Formats: sequence, C-alpha cells, structure tokens
Amino acid sequence: MVIKSMAKQFMRDRMKRNWRGCWLWQGALNRNGYGYTKFSGWKQGYSVHRLAMHLWKGFNLNSKLNVCHTCDIRHCFNPRHLWIGTQSENIVDGFIKGRID
Repeated sequence: MVIKSMAKQFMRDRMKRNWRGCWLWQGALNRNGYGYTKFSGWKQGYSVHRLAMHLWKGFNLNSKLNVCHTCDIRHCFNPRHLWIGTQSENIVDGFIKGRID
C-alpha cells in the first residue's frame, strides 16, 4: 500500500516529454542534475531514478550498483529508460555515447 501511494506521488510530480518518452522530475535536483526527494518519515533522501527502479522493478535502494539512463537525461525516471549496471559499465556506456571524453 505504501509503495502504491509513493508511486502515485511520483506520477503526480512528473511530466512526460512525448517525443522521447522521458518522465522528467519536476521537484528538487541535486548538484549533479539528478532528481532528488525525501518522503515523510524517511531518514534520508534518494535519487529519483533509483527510487523509480525500487518502486517499479524491485531494485534494492542499498545496492552499490548504479541505475543508469539509456536516454542520458539525468532527471528522467521512466523505468523503461533505466538499467542496472556497475560503475565500469556506466563509464563504458558514456564513452560509447560520447558523454565522457
């Protein structure tokens, strides 16, 4: 029940960009441009894309793995645009896409 209400709050706070299908976070961003939020009663806040993977795909929020973007839009939290990978895999993805020199 709690997860459903959290997911509803997420959907209320997003905007869908039709041409790419991104769900763009309209709330706070961290200094790196990723969506960030803290739910009432939680001890800490989380990156929105990690929370999205937790809510929709069962990702463990305490995992050391990265939640990476296929769309390369940092404040996107569409689970269809996200994948789980290691730091090394994310760096290789950045090189391939020209995101990292």
